[in-house]
Amino acid sequence: MSEYIYDRIPYDTRAYPSAHPRNLAAIGMLYGLEAPPVERCRVLVLGCAQGGNLFPAATRYPDSRFVGIDNSQRQIEAARATAEKLGLANVSLHCMDIMDMGEDMGPFDYIIAHGIYSWIPAAVRGKVFQICKTQLSANGIAYLSYNTLPGWHVNGIVRDIMRYRFWEHEDPMKGLEEALRYLESIAGAVPVNNNPYMALLKNIQAQVSANNHTYLLHEYLSDINEAFYFHQIVGKGAALGLQYLADATFIGREFITHSAELSNRFRAISKNIIDYEQHFDFVSNRLFRSSLFCHQDIALRETVSSEPLWMLYCASMAKAAELPAGQYPAGVLGFHNGGGVMVDAHPLFQEAMKHLIEIYPRAMTLAQLMESLIPGLRVQQASPEQSREVGTLYGKLLRARAAGLVNLTMDKPAVATPGPRPPPGYRPCALPFARLQAESGDVVVSAWNENVGLNPFSRQLLSLLDGTRRVQELKKELLSRIERGTLEIPGEDPGTSRGAVLEKNVERRMEDSLAFFSKSGLLKIS
Repeated sequence: MSEYIYDRIPYDTRAYPSAHPRNLAAIGMLYGLEAPPVERCRVLVLGCAQGGNLFPAATRYPDSRFVGIDNSQRQIEAARATAEKLGLANVSLHCMDIMDMGEDMGPFDYIIAHGIYSWIPAAVRGKVFQICKTQLSANGIAYLSYNTLPGWHVNGIVRDIMRYRFWEHEDPMKGLEEALRYLESIAGAVPVNNNPYMALLKNIQAQVSANNHTYLLHEYLSDINEAFYFHQIVGKGAALGLQYLADATFIGREFITHSAELSNRFRAISKNIIDYEQHFDFVSNRLFRSSLFCHQDIALRETVSSEPLWMLYCASMAKAAELPAGQYPAGVLGFHNGGGVMVDAHPLFQEAMKHLIEIYPRAMTLAQLMESLIPGLRVQQASPEQSREVGTLYGKLLRARAAGLVNLTMDKPAVATPGPRPPPGYRPCALPFARLQAESGDVVVSAWNENVGLNPFSRQLLSLLDGTRRVQELKKELLSRIERGTLEIPGEDPGTSRGAVLEKNVERRMEDSLAFFSKSGLLKIS
C-alpha cells in the first residue's frame, strides 16, 4: 500500500513562512552570513509535493530559478499544471528519486527539505545531507526539518497504537478512520488514578484527532517516521563540512524564552552552542525543528548582531490584547499570535508593535520604523542617547521575533491595501497563486507565506479577483451565481433573501471579504 501512497493520496500542499528564502537570508544576515540576494537566486525544493512551498516565492521572484524534486508522479503532474496556469518560466519540476539527483543540477543558493527527512530511509537521508554539502553555493543556506526527540518519544507511542489497527484495511482512509477510533478507545481505557501515562495519551490523542486526515496519514501512519536528537542532526552535518547556523522558526540561542536563571545555569554547563540548545530541547520536550546549515568555512557570529541591520524589513501580524487591570500600567498592551501573550511595558516597544500591527501586511525597514518612533533620529547620525534607545528597541524586537510576533526579512511583499474606501473604478486583484488555490480549496497562501482559510463566499470572490472587474461587476457576478444556485450565503434563507435585501447582503459580505483579503496580504498591486 505505502509504495504508491503519495500517488494514491497526495499530501496537502502548504506554504511554510519559515522556509521562504527571504526568511533564511535574514537569519543568515543576523548571524553574519551574507546570503545570495533573494531577487536573483537558485532554489532547490526537495520533496516539493504539489508546490505549495515553492510557488509563492517563484511568483514573487521572476528573476530567480526554482527547481522542485518529488518521486510522486501524480504530485509532480499537479505542480506542473499549476506552473503552466501561472505562466511561470522560472520553475523546473522533476519526478525523480532523490538518490538519482546528480551534481549537474546545482549549485543552489537555498536548499529546502521540509517534511521529508524523518520519513525517508537512512540511505536517502544521507543523500539529502550530501546534496546540501555538494550542491550548496559558497554562501548558501540549507533548510532541513525533522521530528525531534525527546518530544517524539511519546508521539511515537501514539503512532504505534494507530498503526496496530491501520494495516487491517486495504483502503488507507478507512484504515486511518479505524486507527483513530482504536486510539480513542485505548486512551479512554487507561486507568485514571492520576496516571501520568493516561494524561499524556489523552492529551496527544486530542491533538492528533484535530488534524486533517492526509496529514495524519503521512505523518503518523507512514512506513518510516524516525525522530532525532538535535545534536545528532548537527553531528551529521558537521561530518560533511556543514555547520549549524540557527533554526528557521526562531532566532535562537540567546532569545529562547526561558528564565534568565535557567539560561545562565545552562551556559555554565554547556561546552558549546549545540550543547546549550540540546539542554533546552530536553527541558521543552521538543517535537520538531527546522534547522539551517551553511558551509563550515564561514565565520558566523555566536550571537545575533548587536547592531541593528537597517535594511531588514519588519512586519507583524500579531494581535494586541488588553491586560488585567492593576497588573500593569494603564494603557499597556500585551501581544500574541494565537499563543501566549508577550508583555513589555517599554513605551517605544509598545508604539512599535501598535504601528506594525496597524500597517500589516505592509512592512517597513528597521531604519524607517525607528526613525518614525524616535524624534529627530537619523540612523547615520544618531547621538549617544539615541543609540541607546535604538539598541533597547532593537533587542526587544528581536525577542518579539523569537516569540513569533514579528517578521524580520530581506524583502517586503508587494501588497495592495486599498483601505476602507477604495478609489472609484477600483479593480481588486488577488495574488495569482492564491486565486488559483481558491478555485479548488478553502486554504490559500498570502504574500507573507501564511496559510489563510476562506469560507465558501470569500473563496468564490477571491477566485474572481484577476484585476479586470470593478467592484460593481463583481457584485453582479456573485448575484448571478446565487440565482443559478452555484453560490449560497451561509445563514441566509434563499427563499426570503431576494431583491434589494439580497443585493445589500452581498454588498456587505463583499466589503467584509475585501477588507479581510487586504489585511491578510492576499491582494497584489495591479
